Amino acid sequence: MMDQIETNIIPSYVFTQYNDDEDVTAFFESYNEMAQKYLDAFNNLQLPCWTSQLITGWLLDWIAQGIYGQIRPALQIVKEQTQKGDYNTIEYNAITYATISNYVAGQYSNLSDDLFKRVLTWNFYKGDGFQFSIPWFKRRITRFILVNDGIDPPVDETFDISIKSKDGTFYVRIPDYDDGVAYALAACIEQEFVNLPFMYKYIVTVYKIIPVSEIKLSETIIDLMPGEVRILDVTVLPKDATNKTFTAASDDTSIATVIIPEE
Repeated sequence: MMDQIETNIIPSYVFTQYNDDEDVTAFFESYNEMAQKYLDAFNNLQLPCWTSQLITGWLLDWIAQGIYGQIRPALQIVKEQTQKGDYNTIEYNAITYATISNYVAGQYSNLSDDLFKRVLTWNFYKGDGFQFSIPWFKRRITRFILVNDGIDPPVDETFDISIKSKDGTFYVRIPDYDDGVAYALAACIEQEFVNLPFMYKYIVTVYKIIPVSEIKLSETIIDLMPGEVRILDVTVLPKDATNKTFTAASDDTSIATVIIPEE
């Protein structure tokens, strides 16, 4: 059983002979106030909870490595090698001809605090266990791309994520919400920063979400006789919208009903 967290400091007191000195008593009062603020701040920090907005930068690195053994990854953003010291890049006779050839294998960038926290949530979140399956994989992806700082959102739908498998390879399609997170996740999966079964291969593609801007009906006002049926044409705009599914219902089924035919 954990001991109760201390919420109040043990205050410092002035020796009796200095009780009448306003400067000394003011010093002790200020010290007690400051000490209490430090204690409150430390109690509110909740070090193991990396999703806290108070945990950033070096403190996040210290907690991730010290508590969870996770070092902030350096994401490879450019794979091609770059060469310096080619012909005509250095003034003549400054160095011996053709002696410089400096190769840099790609370019790297440390993950931001936000993306690093999403990686931590992927690797250590226990809410749905660690048994690998397609639904588990989709929920992990949804958590990563939806909410900042690795906060665990309720995952109700994963229809916009497509995962197919064939011969030990998983083909994953992730939606892009114009924030770059989907591309970062694709790189994290490719460079093995997020925990997945090592015996499989993962090929991730990112597609752009095109939202629905308008739904048009062939008729907006119609008059029907009892028992009469009318078919309405529905147009979803834009034509290349990512998700064109829709539903319709009647406000009063005793007057009229709406039926959406199956495709």
